[in-house]
Amino acid sequence: MRKVPGKVRHKDRKRVARLLKEITGIETLHEARRTSGSAARQLEERYPDVAQMLDEEGEEMLAVYALAAGHRKRMRSTNILERWLKEIRRRTRV
Repeated sequence: MRKVPGKVRHKDRKRVARLLKEITGIETLHEARRTSGSAARQLEERYPDVAQMLDEEGEEMLAVYALAAGHRKRMRSTNILERWLKEIRRRTRV
């Protein structure tokens, strides 16, 4: 998801980000795969690089579905890891 904004026009970034968040916000893996495929088809004409990335790396995005439903929301982003590393840096600077 971090690579996509650099490959999309500024005016389309919100729409593309909404498509990607929709994929990871769905409850079941089957529906998420179907949504990923439809998002790739929507983006294929205007942004073929992004559509190709979704086809090739889409399964990596869907890896959170291997976790229990209660853990998915936290594991979709790296916020927890970034916060932990920030705290370590803060404590080691003393």
